[in-house]
Amino acid sequence: MVGAGALALSIVNMYMQIRNNKVKLRIVPMIGYYDDQVRQWAISGIPFPDIMNAIKENQHRLCVEVTNLSSFAITIRKLGFGKFHLLTDSIIVVSPIVMNRSNCWPLKLEPRESDILMLDTGINIPVADLNKKCAYAVTECGHIASGTSDVFNSYVELLKKQKQ
Repeated sequence: MVGAGALALSIVNMYMQIRNNKVKLRIVPMIGYYDDQVRQWAISGIPFPDIMNAIKENQHRLCVEVTNLSSFAITIRKLGFGKFHLLTDSIIVVSPIVMNRSNCWPLKLEPRESDILMLDTGINIPVADLNKKCAYAVTECGHIASGTSDVFNSYVELLKKQKQ
């Protein structure tokens, strides 16, 4: 009876160890705009009217929040939008602006750390090339994580309406 309990605990420990050794990232695409009242960038994952107006006036920035949920440090090498498939069906961001640090691309994130990566102001992604509405990040070891948000879906729909 004691042997069966020890075997069960060892299996649980092995499962937990394997789970802790996996790369875990959370990717959230957002839209930023310059708020004149507080004189700084406001970033949101919710399609507020101010954000949608900034998109219409090309005064917005596409942003991606990357959070490292792993128990070890990771390095983000590539960032893009669309479906990541052999780099043919996606739009790659060559050198994003890192919000909380200066000149640190590729971005190294410690465990439970996050940062926001921004594109230049007014740049729209070509929605005709998007076959999937999401943002993705590729780590140095080749792990791919993707995510989407309400504001990014609204952004893509707004661009598609403007193209028609």
